[in-house]
Amino acid sequence: MRFVPRCAIGLEPNKLTLGREITQASSPPPNGSVQSRFNQCAISPVPLALLIHLVVYLFLQYIILLSYLSYCLSANLLILVIT
Repeated sequence: MRFVPRCAIGLEPNKLTLGREITQASSPPPNGSVQSRFNQCAISPVPLALLIHLVVYLFLQYIILLSYLSYCLSANLLILVIT
C-alpha cells in the first residue's frame, strides 16, 4: 500500500473505496521521500493570492472609513466652534 496524502482523499472517487483502505495514490512521489509526499498537500498559490488580496482590500477599506469618520468629526467640531 502506497502513501496517500490527506488532501488527495475524496478528490478522485474512482481510486477510493469508502470505509476501506486506499490502495492507490493519484501519483507516486518522484523520489519517494517524505518531503515530496507532503509537497502534494501544499496550498495552491491561487487561493493564497486571493486571500492576500482580500486582506489588503479590507485593510484599505478600514483606512478609508477611518479617514471619512475623522473628516466628519473635524467638520462637526469646526461647525461647533464657529457657532
